[in-house]
Amino acid sequence: APNYNYGASARTEFTPTRIWDDGTFTYFAFPRNAPVPAIFRYAGGRERTVNTQTPEDGVIRVSGVNRQWVLRLGEEVVCIEAIPPAEAAS
Repeated sequence: APNYNYGASARTEFTPTRIWDDGTFTYFAFPRNAPVPAIFRYAGGRERTVNTQTPEDGVIRVSGVNRQWVLRLGEEVVCIEAIPPAEAAS
């Protein structure tokens, strides 16, 4: 079942409207006509580049699943973090 439990650190013009994963890929949905940021996997205190699929209907598919992601557009940064199921239920 898809996991939709992700939070964003800020609301910007490129903050995804929805984020989910299917256990293999993570999907980032962006508003129509929104600028598309660079997406990085955050692990071990470092940002790592990832393979992204070109947006289709505003949705970018990223290889892999990760607890934390960093989205960058120019000087702006949005951090995305998976919310553990226990917290999501409360």
